[in-house]
Amino acid sequence: MTTVPYGRIGGAITLEHEAPRVARTVRGAHSMNIADAANAALLDGPAGHFEAHDLASASAATWSFSYVRSAQARFLELRAVCTGTTSGATVRVKLTVTDGTTTISHTDALIPSGFRDEVSTVVPAIAGATVWSHATELRGVIDVELMAATLSASTSWTMSFEVTTASAYVLSLRGVELPRWRIDDTATAGGVLPGSYLPRRAITDGAQDGLQRLLATIEAARTTQRTYLATAWPRDVSAAIPQTTGTSYAALTNLAEGATYRSWIVRPRVIARRTSTSEEDVRFRVLYRLSGGAGTETASVQMHSNAAASPFVLTGLAHTGTSWAWSGWKDAKLFTGSGLTDLVDSIGFKALVSAAGPTLYIASIHVRESTS
Repeated sequence: MTTVPYGRIGGAITLEHEAPRVARTVRGAHSMNIADAANAALLDGPAGHFEAHDLASASAATWSFSYVRSAQARFLELRAVCTGTTSGATVRVKLTVTDGTTTISHTDALIPSGFRDEVSTVVPAIAGATVWSHATELRGVIDVELMAATLSASTSWTMSFEVTTASAYVLSLRGVELPRWRIDDTATAGGVLPGSYLPRRAITDGAQDGLQRLLATIEAARTTQRTYLATAWPRDVSAAIPQTTGTSYAALTNLAEGATYRSWIVRPRVIARRTSTSEEDVRFRVLYRLSGGAGTETASVQMHSNAAASPFVLTGLAHTGTSWAWSGWKDAKLFTGSGLTDLVDSIGFKALVSAAGPTLYIASIHVRESTS
């Protein structure tokens, strides 16, 4: 294995546009430029992230996020931004991670300090200042590559944060994958070594260097699945979380704007060839609880976008009683339009229950790419 530092000087990458033309000699530097561009596309911006805001919690409440690790990601940074209402304010955050089979508890060495149920003092905001300007931040980093060795039953993980506060308020909680600044030439998504294309050196074509490795890096950058939406609400049916008792599709209570559903604006990445009806493949899932009624009812959730086949319906969500469960993944599409100014879509959700009686609660939503 060759593991080398990776980094480039800030600014745009300059690519040689003359090299592909007929009768022009292809030089080693041309491939070095393409290698830099491939590394930037693959390693500079890993795709996984999640976020929630306003996690007020006087007693313990849990927020669960769906997370799928990008193949090239080594570290996931966690941040909890808190503010106090009086002196002596504290917050505790207890993180557990599971793949549905194996669970890593908050006491495990893989969980960073600040997210192991420690009591952290929170500084109250100064009078006249914004809550953000004097906020206290808990920050930690998870080695998700090392964690993947334990959580091998599924690539879809659940990250659950149990939050307890005393005279404090959690303004935001987020996780984001960090850029990878080292190249591992034994991993498909580990980047390509620009040194393989040094001037006056023969260009080889092996699995760990050369053009074969360059093409594998470009392909990995193309097929990395990017997250469009990953958010959560407390797993507490007494809280103001998205829910419905309706037997017709409608916006969920607490997730509506006026008479319609709340929308999230997303910017789809264009993978398919652009046409007048260009669309990109995505998939979504929800963390839900269906309780009450006779126990035989089911629920369905629609994802709306501007794609031609919208809405996309996730059906057959079974009764769960007092438990929370993840739905399966449902295929959907985002619309990308025909012009360069049309690369924005909006997504929203409606839901229903099959018969009157039960209540459907939603505690988390995850929408991500499904490219191939």
